[in-house]
Amino acid sequence: MDKEIQTGLQLDKPRLLLQDEALIGRGIFYGLIILLGGVGGWGSFLTAFNIEVYPVRLIAVGVISCAFGVWRQLDCNKGRWRLSLIGWMIWLAVLVFAFDTIAHGAVRIGNTMLDSYGAKLNYEMPSLYLPYQAGTRAGIDGVGESTGFISVLLLPFFWAMSRMWIRSRNNRGPFGLTGILLVLPMSFSIVPAGWAFGALLLFWCMLLLLAATLGGPEGSFGRRRKKGYRASGVGAARPLALLLAVIVGLSMWGVYLFAPIETYKRPELAENLRTGLREGFGSSRYIQGGQGSNNKEVQLKGLGTRYYTGETMLRVKFDWQDDPEPVGQFLRQGRDGETYYENLTDTSGVRASNADKEYLKSFVGTVYTGDSWERMDSKGQEELAGLELRAQNQISRYKHELFSIGRDKRNCYRLSVQNLGANPRCVYIPASLKSGPGELSEYNIEFVDDGYAKSGNFINGTREYELFGEAMGGGYNYFSRVVSYLACKNYGVTSIGNLGAARLGNTGGSEYEIPVFEYGSRMLFLDGYTPVGDDIMDLFDSINGQANMGGFGWPADLWEVPEFEAWEGLEEYEREFLRDIEAYNKFVYEHYTQVPEELEGFLEDFKNAYNLDPNDRLDSGDFRLRDGAECYAAYIAMCFQDYFDYNLDPPTVPQGRDFVECFLSETREGYCVHFASAAVLLLRAAGYPARYAEGYVVPSGESGWVDVPDYNAHAWVEVYSGGTGWVPVEVTPADENNPAAFYNATVPENAREIIPTPKPLEERPTLPPRSNSLIDEELASPTPRPRASAEPSPSAGGSPAGSGSNGKGGGSPLVNVLWCMGTAAGIIGALLLQRVLRVKKRERDLGQRDRNAAGLRAYAYLLKLYEKELLCGQREEPPERWKELAEKARYSAHMLSPEELGELIGDGEGLRAKLKAQLPGGQKLLCWLTGLI
Repeated sequence: MDKEIQTGLQLDKPRLLLQDEALIGRGIFYGLIILLGGVGGWGSFLTAFNIEVYPVRLIAVGVISCAFGVWRQLDCNKGRWRLSLIGWMIWLAVLVFAFDTIAHGAVRIGNTMLDSYGAKLNYEMPSLYLPYQAGTRAGIDGVGESTGFISVLLLPFFWAMSRMWIRSRNNRGPFGLTGILLVLPMSFSIVPAGWAFGALLLFWCMLLLLAATLGGPEGSFGRRRKKGYRASGVGAARPLALLLAVIVGLSMWGVYLFAPIETYKRPELAENLRTGLREGFGSSRYIQGGQGSNNKEVQLKGLGTRYYTGETMLRVKFDWQDDPEPVGQFLRQGRDGETYYENLTDTSGVRASNADKEYLKSFVGTVYTGDSWERMDSKGQEELAGLELRAQNQISRYKHELFSIGRDKRNCYRLSVQNLGANPRCVYIPASLKSGPGELSEYNIEFVDDGYAKSGNFINGTREYELFGEAMGGGYNYFSRVVSYLACKNYGVTSIGNLGAARLGNTGGSEYEIPVFEYGSRMLFLDGYTPVGDDIMDLFDSINGQANMGGFGWPADLWEVPEFEAWEGLEEYEREFLRDIEAYNKFVYEHYTQVPEELEGFLEDFKNAYNLDPNDRLDSGDFRLRDGAECYAAYIAMCFQDYFDYNLDPPTVPQGRDFVECFLSETREGYCVHFASAAVLLLRAAGYPARYAEGYVVPSGESGWVDVPDYNAHAWVEVYSGGTGWVPVEVTPADENNPAAFYNATVPENAREIIPTPKPLEERPTLPPRSNSLIDEELASPTPRPRASAEPSPSAGGSPAGSGSNGKGGGSPLVNVLWCMGTAAGIIGALLLQRVLRVKKRERDLGQRDRNAAGLRAYAYLLKLYEKELLCGQREEPPERWKELAEKARYSAHMLSPEELGELIGDGEGLRAKLKAQLPGGQKLLCWLTGLI
């Protein structure tokens, strides 16, 4: 109290001390509001990061923690502090007893958050390691560990909320505490579930609306106002005040129904800003650069118009040279008995497939989810970590350890890369990479899974680097690779042809034959009838047996070298390499032939409708030739060229539809991302391992530095041949906006003249009707739109397609109107009801028998009216008579007389009439709704 010690006692200026609501009522009020904040805050956190928890268990712990925190903060009996201590001791005991589980949950949630951040940044974030070995316990429950970690945070969370709001009357503390849970995901544009975000907004609205009465002794901003003229207290902390939360919630729901998200059209400025954030402004593609700048995942949902400006993204230089390392060096014995080493050379005369253009990838998609391509899942990563083979170098290792004449090329190249405008955390490597992890580590480059590489420098990335790549031939299955290598190594055979026909005894037109009767078990090759030993014949016998056991379509990539005579003749390093290859071949066919179960029937229908036969190049139906995958990919590319349109402005996929299914069945137009995604699934459905890759396609046959513009960003398919490795395949139709479709990654001047024209719509096949969850019969067929241009333009930009409604908005118009009318009526009724209740309560307070209590109520009402009087213009100091009567009612032993009480009530009525006449319209309505006037 403000005191002046002079000749006597000076009383403080009077304050209204409203009678508190009962403890139970206040507990219900505070408990429900604080619980609403916890649901909104933690719900936003968990749903944004897709953290799996046991909801019932978490809700139970949250309710108990909230109730305990509110109870202890409302209890003003200082002698009961031991109850709080007991609660915290129980919490500490749980923390100590379940520390392993809680620690594991913290690491799991931390890794989930890092993965989500990495998905937005298109960067592979580091992972946290469990502080204890999870394998020491049987049946590890990851969801339970996450639930345990969140549960142990709830008591401190709700205790702090209760302490700040109830005891300290600080509404900013709960706002900041719950805001942290939203800032963690939203700072990276990770959006929580709508219900959780709505609950959090409702909690914040309640904090703001109740700040005047629950904001502390002077209110949240009371210290800036004139002392002594502020009615305060906790009288609003009663269950009836929860009606305000219902009103605000209904208002939010009404806004959502009246203006659903699907019908919202962003202003052009906002849409341009959103496009810039998603696809990068100019060369600042640090967060997400779009196609060609990913090394985490590729989002297909909402994929729309692709714009290019002609800006230089990379500068590359290819220096072709003969491989300085020995390739295919075998020990030979001459006619004179002397031994010598023979250096094999490529005698096929076939030009390397990457001599004119090279595919440099920054990301490889393994898992298709229907609306994204993602890297290999955690299970696959664990399996891959147990393998010795680094698939990024598989082509190069084959060349140097199992050289095949006619397929492998002797020359290689040095590639220099300067990253000028692309994502600097992306590293662009070829499929035929020769440089190993040790050589690339000097540039802080790391391999990712079995497909691509990334920069280990998260902040600055890797701007410049050099690496070596191999000249590439065609695909080669594993059996053909091993047989040709051993035949060349052991017998000098330099021409291997139709292996499938030979093993079946079909020698017509073959380069070798198996004359079983004349020569016993010896094989003669037609290049001079060079004899070979029984070891080669054993290999053919073994694949016969393994193919029969594997059944129709069994791939020769899954063949295993038998440990017979041929195996005994191998060097130890060759055996280890073959075992590594065989283990990786099994891994590839397990992980890279998977398609979503709901798409299997559709892909089969598409294959039949477009007459795609994956067995067209199979010999006798049960043996895949070395070029089977590449051949089928070529058929798919021809199908796309004939029946599909290349378009940089394709329709967006409707919400809930599968990206590939919608593209193949309805839109039938798109750019490289669409074609590559569809081709991968078609290849996988036919049993061929395939994966999605993206990066830049660059000219490799030019001398000196070459500028790579942004429109050379591309997506393609990589198919797997067990005897070669991953081979890039082009499936996107040729178009003047698609440089990658041409042999040197450069659009020729006469492009329009040489590009084939797709067949008319009436000649295109029709797919059979579908009736499953992939098809929504209410969706209208998309309307083709004008094609966008990829020509360099300094002012290129615009809004992505499909930013408006997708046809699945908020239901029928009549239902929306009825909902809106009902919501509006409910809100108006609730506002009128609370006005009536407030007015009735004031009349009851002013008419009670205790005239002193009625006088204090009248004084409080006068102070509220006096604060609003400032809005009418200048106001005078309140009459001293008000204070005198309030002091008498508060401190005197005598009752106020009816005349004195009437004086206070009369002044209130006069001030109320003045406000009704002079207040601005908006303030007048607000005061009327709150029952003040």
